[in-house]
Amino acid sequence: MQFEQLFTDFMSLTEAEQEQFFTQYKLKRNIDLDKVPERTSKKSLKETLQFTEEELALMKTLGLKPKDLKALKAVEIENDLEEEEDLLDGDN
Repeated sequence: MQFEQLFTDFMSLTEAEQEQFFTQYKLKRNIDLDKVPERTSKKSLKETLQFTEEELALMKTLGLKPKDLKALKAVEIENDLEEEEDLLDGDN
């Protein structure tokens, strides 16, 4: 099959067929656009993380940013989970 045979030649269609082609295309496009999820706004790290005065002072002293502390807390949680798994495996 050749490339030219994949699509109908729009210029060879009659005016009524061209109009029908447009309406079908618009309908298909609207359905496709309805399926696209809406973009949600991301909360800033400052809104999602609550820092104590101690943490804020430490951040300022060390020159850390909120995303650095978020990454550090994620690593701490991961290590805690691994330790719990090791304890559970050791009990058996």
